[in-house]
Amino acid sequence: MSRRLLMSLLALLAATTFTFAADDGPPSSSKSAGKKARKKADRSKQAAPATPASPMTSTGSAAEVTAPVFALKGARILTAAGPIYDPGVLVVSDGKILDVGPVGKTTVPTHAQIIDVAGKVIIPGLVDTHSHLGVYSRPAVEANSDGNEMTGPVQGIVRALDAVNPYDPGIRMANAGGVTAANIMPGSGNVIGGQTIYVKLRGYTPEQMWIESPDVLGGLKMANGENPKRAYGGKAKAPGTRMKVAALQMTSGPDVAANLAQAAALLEEAARRGAQLAALPENFSFMGLKDADKRAVAEPDGRGPVQDFLAASARRLKLWIVGGTTPLKGGADGRVAAASLVYDADGARVARYDKIHLFDVDLPGRAESYRESADIAPGARRVLVPTPAGLLGLSICYDMRFPELYRQLSAAGLLVTAGSSSDDPERVARIWVHHAAAA
Repeated sequence: MSRRLLMSLLALLAATTFTFAADDGPPSSSKSAGKKARKKADRSKQAAPATPASPMTSTGSAAEVTAPVFALKGARILTAAGPIYDPGVLVVSDGKILDVGPVGKTTVPTHAQIIDVAGKVIIPGLVDTHSHLGVYSRPAVEANSDGNEMTGPVQGIVRALDAVNPYDPGIRMANAGGVTAANIMPGSGNVIGGQTIYVKLRGYTPEQMWIESPDVLGGLKMANGENPKRAYGGKAKAPGTRMKVAALQMTSGPDVAANLAQAAALLEEAARRGAQLAALPENFSFMGLKDADKRAVAEPDGRGPVQDFLAASARRLKLWIVGGTTPLKGGADGRVAAASLVYDADGARVARYDKIHLFDVDLPGRAESYRESADIAPGARRVLVPTPAGLLGLSICYDMRFPELYRQLSAAGLLVTAGSSSDDPERVARIWVHHAAAA
């Protein structure tokens, strides 16, 4: 076999994925339905290649096709499904595998071009699950470097789809080496680098490369290693460490002392495991039978058993603590504030956030309602606090239903959110079931 013929064969094999369906990807989304319909109409003008029902084990006649057909005969064929054919034959037409099986038991169309590949090995197309093809194009010059959006460490809005260069010579090099599919993603300079895209190494636009799916474009690239630490810590910006953060869960009751003892054990374990910041849940210090019970245990701002406990624990353990919520005395109407208090590793209180959005709900069609505002006074100020983990935005439970709070926090430089929460799962389930029924 000539060198030129061998190189052509290898390129052809690399471009042919080991998939045995009539289409390259999952069903298309509704957005591309028109385009798919036009393509289908065009294809209907000529006979399309048929595919055997079970090509991995098929020993019947190859499908009738009108496009040119070639058969690779005599190679050792390794299949993705498991069977190995040695010697085997692989029948291909129009970039699709029509049939595969052992020589002598797999019928090859009479008009097929036979290519003798005895002594060679044919493998399924390789999948590169962590790829920067097209976003770090060759040659490696600044103009081709689109892998990291280094204007901030959280870049969830960035999409590899918008940066992929289909003409990157690296794509053809990978293709020639047997890679037929890839998960192309942003680089590792940011904690959240952006959205990835699942592609096949084909076509001349990102849309042609994309493995189209109605639900999935790709994944989310995150980097928790040394790259973000080096990229931002070297500029005296967060994140400067790969700090451990402990999210503590506990079952609280109406006994404040018992709750604090439970919290103390969890904080000690977090510190022992190397955490530098620990977050306690909402109502960690007191969970009464009803919200009105909080009035009796509410503390003056700045002193009280719960606040003293948080300050002393942070100082003793050298641990930053986000103190879930603590009932603090409020205005003249007797309502209390649901306050999330943050203490630094020296035991100094550095932030207080009062829950803004309160759980006031009327269940449609039922004489059932909840009025958190009857006993809790709402806060009015969003809070950001610098911590070793970055700029921390505070929120509590029902705040999560109001995205504008997080948009404002993000606009102010938010890096991380701390959302403490606790609730009765039975009550929550009942509420959403009733809402769904009403809808």
